[in-house]
Amino acid sequence: MDISKSINFYLHDENSSYRIIAIDLCSRGFHVWQHYIDAMEILRSLFNTATNSKKDSISIQNLGAQARLAVLSIASNDMPFLMSTVCIDILSPPTMEHRRSVLQVLAFLIKKVGFAPSPMIVFTYFFLKRPFVLQPHLPRLMEAVVKSLDPNSTGNREMVLDAATDIISYVVKT
Repeated sequence: MDISKSINFYLHDENSSYRIIAIDLCSRGFHVWQHYIDAMEILRSLFNTATNSKKDSISIQNLGAQARLAVLSIASNDMPFLMSTVCIDILSPPTMEHRRSVLQVLAFLIKKVGFAPSPMIVFTYFFLKRPFVLQPHLPRLMEAVVKSLDPNSTGNREMVLDAATDIISYVVKT
């Protein structure tokens, strides 16, 4: 429980040098830590880190890339939990910026995992052995993406239009 609390603390502390370790521990042991912390909040933090890490400060610790790998790892261990969080966060996000982040992570997942195995992906054996990993979640995901493009809220729609269009394009292409 103490390790879980530490992961949660450092993951949310943007100035900590231990943040990269927290992200790595999420990647390696999320199935263990999720029982002792708010797993959805950790996943949301990874989404935001994956898409909002500062590109102007290039360092050895590429937080964005590490966070994306952590999300892929979580997907390999618990795809239903990941998809539930993604759908909830697309349909009723805490902020529009968060919705944009979630859609970008979803586009990343569809590109990397897709619906068929890709020789470019050697991340885990899981994805190569289960090529149709996103297929059962496709109707729910597409419903959430299309609902995020609600024409009645033009300001919000403009913010997520590019990411939603990318997702729909990747799905259609695949």
